[in-house]
Amino acid sequence: MNNNERKHIYYRIKIVVFVVILFGGMILGAIYTLRPKYSDIEKRELQNLPKPEFSTVWDGQYFSTLTTWYADTYPFREELIKADGVLDDLYGIQTEQITGSAVVADEIPEVGNEEVAQGDMDLTFEEEGDFVWDEVEVDETSKNDDLEDAQKDTDIHVEDTTTEDAEFAEVDEQNTTVDDNNIAKDKGEKEEPVSVSKKDINNGQTFGSIYVTKERSFSLYYFSLSAADNYAKTINKIAKKLDGVANVYDLLAPTSVGIYVDEEKSKMIGSSDQKAAFDYIYSKLSKKVKAVDAIDNIKSHNKEYLYFKTDHHWTALGAYYAYEKFCETKGIKPNPLSSFEKREYTGFLGAYYAATDQSKLVKKNIDTIEAYVPMGTNSMVYTDKQGVEHNWPIVNDVSKYKENSKYSTFVAGDNPYSVITNKNSKSKETCVVIKESYGNAMIPFLVDHYRKIYIVDYRYYKGSLTSLVKKKKINDVIFVNNAEAINNTVVSLIDKIK
Repeated sequence: MNNNERKHIYYRIKIVVFVVILFGGMILGAIYTLRPKYSDIEKRELQNLPKPEFSTVWDGQYFSTLTTWYADTYPFREELIKADGVLDDLYGIQTEQITGSAVVADEIPEVGNEEVAQGDMDLTFEEEGDFVWDEVEVDETSKNDDLEDAQKDTDIHVEDTTTEDAEFAEVDEQNTTVDDNNIAKDKGEKEEPVSVSKKDINNGQTFGSIYVTKERSFSLYYFSLSAADNYAKTINKIAKKLDGVANVYDLLAPTSVGIYVDEEKSKMIGSSDQKAAFDYIYSKLSKKVKAVDAIDNIKSHNKEYLYFKTDHHWTALGAYYAYEKFCETKGIKPNPLSSFEKREYTGFLGAYYAATDQSKLVKKNIDTIEAYVPMGTNSMVYTDKQGVEHNWPIVNDVSKYKENSKYSTFVAGDNPYSVITNKNSKSKETCVVIKESYGNAMIPFLVDHYRKIYIVDYRYYKGSLTSLVKKKKINDVIFVNNAEAINNTVVSLIDKIK
């Protein structure tokens, strides 16, 4: 057999293999019963098969949605994504590899140099009192970018809760009964140091807005000037409505990139300065709002386990240092960490694993959930998205939960409305915490300072915040939002519940 014959055989084999794979993939994609409807890793419902309508077919929306459905629900999608990640790993870690669309953050104005002084930001209202967005500050292109980024942020938080009811159902029935005494004892095991090496941070890998190093992953932060201004306006508006009725606190929670990554490296990877961003937002709040500036206190402990390595949330320890600053702002004494009973749940694999297409590097840094049980009570009542009430522990046993669902140990995860009653509290005061998922880890520390705590997740709550405060005679209104939640989509959700 000469060389030409060998080449012909080789090419024929390649063609046959290609055709088999092509038609095999087509046949596999055509088997409707194999198509998944839910992603366990991404914790979300997959795209539903669209129904053709004349209007959507005419404008092309139907075909666009159909394409999304075909790709989103392809059989064995998660296995294929995992295989793709394995192939990517064969290339090795590449410094500053950026995938996905780039985001350009707005420049952060220096505090004191703005034309608008503190507390003087004009609020614009329609006759009914509805908020009118200040569109002159941003053109259509940048506004759409803000909304797109905001939606991505909202999605990553919603992923924490879309399957809560299903997750709870998977746990043994005995866990549905609140038992303050049924708490795992702290084994007293010595923690391993969790300091982040500067060398490793400088040799990471970027997946769109996720920056991955050997030791941990970070979500990059992009400052939006219009969102920052609108956020301050919304909080000011609520504080004005509650003036003389309740104290209004605003706590901005930094994310891990603002605590562990220095200024020089942040600029290199395109992440905005969270300290400067928070200073700007706080400078825009009126005197009726008490700013809880916790970033310095948290950063002073940045050698500790303050943020998860595989997830965008802070740990209970990170939330504790924010709680310390809240107590200082309120003028009360924080309870020492040693006074709480500590619980640990190993094997937590957070949102970064799905966001990086199941990166092996992320999975190597699997986390441990640490939670601190309130002293006065570990009982609460939450109302789910269907309006059904449930008795539940404030800190729940999540040892049997899926590896990506363990953050829901805190206050039953994200629900529209919850109530904690602490009859053992020496204080008769009440508060409402308005939050996204970052607030969950902080709430257990507040329990022993209040007789009642109302919890409102503005992404799902349908009521009126000011009406709730007046009806329940609430003393303190506490906003807790992480840096990435300061976007126009989230701000509009807060504004809706005013």
